[in-house]
Amino acid sequence: MILLVIFRKYLDSSKAFTGLKYILPGLAIVIWNIIMNLMTGGQISLDWPAVICLGSFAPALFEEVLFRMIFINKMRSSGVSAVTAMIIPAVCFGLIHLTNALSGDIVNALIQTCYATVIGLLLGAIYIKSGDLISVILLHWMIDASSQIFTGGGTGSPVWLVLMAVLLAGEVFYAFRLAGTFDKSEFTE
Repeated sequence: MILLVIFRKYLDSSKAFTGLKYILPGLAIVIWNIIMNLMTGGQISLDWPAVICLGSFAPALFEEVLFRMIFINKMRSSGVSAVTAMIIPAVCFGLIHLTNALSGDIVNALIQTCYATVIGLLLGAIYIKSGDLISVILLHWMIDASSQIFTGGGTGSPVWLVLMAVLLAGEVFYAFRLAGTFDKSEFTE
């Protein structure tokens, strides 16, 4: 919340929810998370309300303010192209997930890093296209909540990983397709 106050000049409330039309492909990740968790033995956690309210929303809010609103706006105001301003924060967003390797599961941390980078590309493309931070926070929150409300699920078999890779490739395609429609006049500083 402090970041929102400090950088409120970048928050354009007139664009709130205008990005909803772009988040539909991102909902495929939400559906994937739910199906994959259920199919690999995941059970809905008993503390799901707390997970949804704090465990998913707080990081979505913080990360979107930092990586999309602040990072992208600062890059764009310094003359960086929209596509570069989409890619660099997405890679940084993915790399911060490497800290999960500290748990000892390096393979899972690498998978999560790739997954987060793709999600960062998608969220960045939506933010740059629409200027709507609220819709981006909403999608990020739904993606996090759909994976965190389960306990006991796993990454599944190699088939699941291949299917996930196909889904993520589709999301990357969508992000760059959306990036191809960027127009400098659509971006407000």
